[in-house]
Amino acid sequence: MAKVPQERLLWLQQETFGEDALVKVQRGTTLTFKLSPSLHGVKIKIFTNYIKRAFERSEYHELDLSDDHFDEETFADITVEKPGSYNYYFVAIDKTLDRLGGGWFLVDPDLETINGSLCLDSISMITYMAKCLGEFNGWEGRLSVAKEIGYNFIHFTPVQSLGGSGSGYSILNQLEPNPVFGNVSWSDMKSFITRMQKEWGVLSLCDIVLNHTANESPWLKDHPEAAYNLQSSQHLIPAYLLDRLLVNISNEVADGNWTSRGVPDTLISEEHLNNLRVILHEQIRKLRLEEFYLISVADCRLDSPINETTIKVSHTYSRFGSKVGGNTPRWKVEELNEATRALINNHLNAAVENVIAGIRYERIEEGGPKYPKVTKAQPLTHRYFAEILGIDESKDILPEPDSTTAQFVMAHNGWVMNDDPLRNFADADSNVYLRRELIAWSDSIKLRYGTSYEASPFLWAYMRQYVELVASIFHGIRLDNCHSTPLHVAEYLIDAARAVRPELLVVAELFTNSDAKDNVFVNHLGINVLIREAQQAWNSHEQGRLLFRYGGKPVGAFENTTPPAVADALFFDQTHDNPSPLEKRCVKDVLPTAALVSFGACAVGSNRGYDDIVPHHIHVVKESRLYTSFSQNPKSAGEVNFDSGIFLARRTLNKIHFKLGQGGYSETYIDQLDDDVVSITRSNPLTRESMVLVAYTAFNSSLSEFKRASYSIRAVEIQGEIQNIVFEGRLLPKETKFEENETFLTGIECNLEWQEDVSIDKSQFVNVLKGNRYNQIQFVNFQPGDVVAFRVRPFHSTIIALQNLSSFLHSNDMLETVSKLSLVTLNYIIFRCKEEEGGVYAIPNHGELVYAGLQGIASVLETVSLNNELGHPICCNLRDGRWLMDYIVLRLLAREDTKELGEYIQKLFHNVAELPNYLVPTYFEQCFRKVYNLCVTHALSVMGCERRGEFFNLLAITSLQFMGIAEGGYLPAAGDEFSFIVDGNPFIAHSMAAGLPHFSTGYMRNWGRDTFIALPGLLLLTRRYVEAK
Repeated sequence: MAKVPQERLLWLQQETFGEDALVKVQRGTTLTFKLSPSLHGVKIKIFTNYIKRAFERSEYHELDLSDDHFDEETFADITVEKPGSYNYYFVAIDKTLDRLGGGWFLVDPDLETINGSLCLDSISMITYMAKCLGEFNGWEGRLSVAKEIGYNFIHFTPVQSLGGSGSGYSILNQLEPNPVFGNVSWSDMKSFITRMQKEWGVLSLCDIVLNHTANESPWLKDHPEAAYNLQSSQHLIPAYLLDRLLVNISNEVADGNWTSRGVPDTLISEEHLNNLRVILHEQIRKLRLEEFYLISVADCRLDSPINETTIKVSHTYSRFGSKVGGNTPRWKVEELNEATRALINNHLNAAVENVIAGIRYERIEEGGPKYPKVTKAQPLTHRYFAEILGIDESKDILPEPDSTTAQFVMAHNGWVMNDDPLRNFADADSNVYLRRELIAWSDSIKLRYGTSYEASPFLWAYMRQYVELVASIFHGIRLDNCHSTPLHVAEYLIDAARAVRPELLVVAELFTNSDAKDNVFVNHLGINVLIREAQQAWNSHEQGRLLFRYGGKPVGAFENTTPPAVADALFFDQTHDNPSPLEKRCVKDVLPTAALVSFGACAVGSNRGYDDIVPHHIHVVKESRLYTSFSQNPKSAGEVNFDSGIFLARRTLNKIHFKLGQGGYSETYIDQLDDDVVSITRSNPLTRESMVLVAYTAFNSSLSEFKRASYSIRAVEIQGEIQNIVFEGRLLPKETKFEENETFLTGIECNLEWQEDVSIDKSQFVNVLKGNRYNQIQFVNFQPGDVVAFRVRPFHSTIIALQNLSSFLHSNDMLETVSKLSLVTLNYIIFRCKEEEGGVYAIPNHGELVYAGLQGIASVLETVSLNNELGHPICCNLRDGRWLMDYIVLRLLAREDTKELGEYIQKLFHNVAELPNYLVPTYFEQCFRKVYNLCVTHALSVMGCERRGEFFNLLAITSLQFMGIAEGGYLPAAGDEFSFIVDGNPFIAHSMAAGLPHFSTGYMRNWGRDTFIALPGLLLLTRRYVEAK
């Protein structure tokens, strides 16, 4: 769909820096920076690092401001044309140069394919584990599966050589291809990726892994400073001693040395864990780890005066090597030591419990892997450190920090549950390693970049070379483990990638449990989409909630709404980190979940193996078998075609997802028909055409054999004409036993019953009951695992109404009618409080409006529309009936001077009432806003204020608010000199309210002191000299 140039207003607010807010704009958008009211009168300068030439994050330039007249607002404009994330800030002139406020804005890349520019919401991505692609000459066949079933983006896990564990994310050499690909160069790979784009219309991205490298990476021996080791990071020494102790205990358990204490080599009960807990505490106490944090009292004076502000403990991480500043007396040192002992004991107690919890999950709990005997290959707990040069068991397990050996004892990387993603868990201010809170990846070393390039020049330069290499080959990058990546490091490296490929798609795996923290990463790194997982849902309700959360605006959304605070998603039905859906749910859920995700109004993805219906996890570490290749006539287990898995259905789903995204079907409605049946509607806000999917999910394996009476499923009411059934289908597993192939990754055998473009009368699943205002879809044979989708267009009456409304909204036909209105008439149309009017409209479950005129509604609608509060009582009132529209019209028809406007609005609202009720609020708001703005603009024009700035206009409009005719509030009779003619007509003597609402009627309305104080501002500055007279 063609993009229309947009404008976006950004308000500058003091002490607001927008780091956790999201401002995403399309290319070509003009950004206007304006001062918020609190900054009026403050002379400022605005700076931004957006620039049309090569981007340099730290280089800012000043924006040109508008002329700063006293009655105009200061503003600046820029039109953004380059993708990326940019920062702006402002300072006060003649004051400190400290930033008063600022913000960020993000521009998405232009992703070009043979089918044109690919918008984010049209992306259908599939993940391939690169090591399972095999030799390079077989890539085309294996990757062509993605092309044939309609994916337009392929995600490759790292294509570099891998470490000894075989993990796809433990990279041995970041600058060499994986040798399993055979004799292939980076140039060969780039040529193939380019051909995929130009011939297949398929783009690609690849992971970049910035946080760790394989234990065996050869460059670690030459540059140990690139890792967290016992020399560069001596705060890890106590954690290393604990780690070595746990290794010894695990080996002793494996050898049966603790059987006499109730800990056998096979742990199967809580009793075994309790016995082990006692042993751990005993052995850890022998390490005396608290001594690494204690201060020696030997040199302390007994009676030194104490100054609390001078006490600062510094740790050297040798026993009793901590130091304290000032002449601290011994009693104070002992007090500090006692507190430290308690703190370290707390950490060690936590360490024991975390070790026990890990063992419980891995060996006892039902949901865990239930490992058998403890062995050296399968120890009690994972290592937190690696001795990459090996270790001499005959020597002390703790090398001297300054020794050569110490720098080659390196910390592993891993994942910390619920940790602050903006904190580096390996730094000295963290106790993650000591408390054993890390879910360690024992095949990878955590990289230590430090605070700047100077801290580790080799590492920064080497990883830049790696990232630039990936960006030169692929159209996008996936930032693995983004939540543990130091922001300043990721900024530097992603900037380097964008310098190589400006139109770079940046995807991130980011888990912060906070939208605000997500946005910090999105803003700093220019992340375009964040990976989200459908398998995080525990039932269909939660899956529907996720679809709505990541799926664009709701159907019938207001036109001018505050942009969402949630980052754009890349929503996967299964990621390569997830187990097979057959392990977590059941086979019949494969098709419904695939269909539901494909109908999401966001980028979507899947994992190679999902469509094949592979019943086991394709493990990122352990798997080494090959993917199958596409063939029209498969002749071996290594070949597949459209009869395989759900391939035929997936091809249709991908086509539909592309059409909905490119076609502007940006609104979503989720309807939970019952516990397992979900309906999702995608709607085009311009044409109001829709596509509706109904899916019968099967989260519970018991549903695999379940038969249900379909009449018990709530019918779906469609306020439109159902053109046809786009598709309907079901997946039926065969009775044959699945046997894994030794060479290829294969799926279970199923029968996919699938038909497309079906007339209603030929459907297996539904009947349609037609009505005047809606059609009702009734289910007749709809079972777990079934899906059906409909194409819906508006009724003819709706189409005519929409055309009439569009004509009004894009014309100035009402301008002539409004231009005839006097200010006193506009007072009646827009304002008049309850006391002046004698009553106002009351919204059920909300209350009375403040004004009887348009402003009463406008004040409510402004907030409701900005926040898209479609559940607000005013929206419910509009959907339920025409009462509010009739109130507006009848009030205007009651007076001769407003009758013409009332008749015009009456015709307008007649068209709004013809719409489906879910569309009434948004079209009412659009029409109402135009009428209201025309009236306000005309009033400002009459007062000569239309060009004097928004803030001045808001003040000027109060002149209209206070000046009007009120019963019992006439000016006192004062003789003939007050009878005069204006523009050939007798002037109607209206009056100024001394206050609203209490001084708006009767003799108090004209209270002399208040009205004369207000007169200069309300009447003279607004040039209402006749009324002032």
